[in-house]
Amino acid sequence: MTTFLEFRNRYEIELMLESHENLHIGSGLEGKVSDAAILLRDGKPFIPGSSLRGVLRSALERLLRALFAEPVGCTLFEENDGNLCVVANEKEREKIERGDRDALLMDQWKICPVCQLFGSTLMAARLKVTDCR
Repeated sequence: MTTFLEFRNRYEIELMLESHENLHIGSGLEGKVSDAAILLRDGKPFIPGSSLRGVLRSALERLLRALFAEPVGCTLFEENDGNLCVVANEKEREKIERGDRDALLMDQWKICPVCQLFGSTLMAARLKVTDCR
């Protein structure tokens, strides 16, 4: 049985992002000059890793839908019958969250590759994306 208690491998990929157009990552808080304050850390703007991970996940979902006739990965907010991914099936998710004994057998869950990599409400992500400074 596969568990997440063992650390088997680690890959680090370092990237440099370059903006070719205007970019604004707001904090959601009202600022003095504009309607949203720019996120700052140590006085310098940054892009949160969670924002980057969301963009990567969306891009991968679109790519998989374009490349394969049959669905390979789910979209978290698009309901399906659970044949592809238990995460996108509200009824199955509710059983798991309620603690239904049969639903708790993780080996029987069908979790799509996108949810396995980026995580979901049922399992942690295998991919860690740090903030971009």
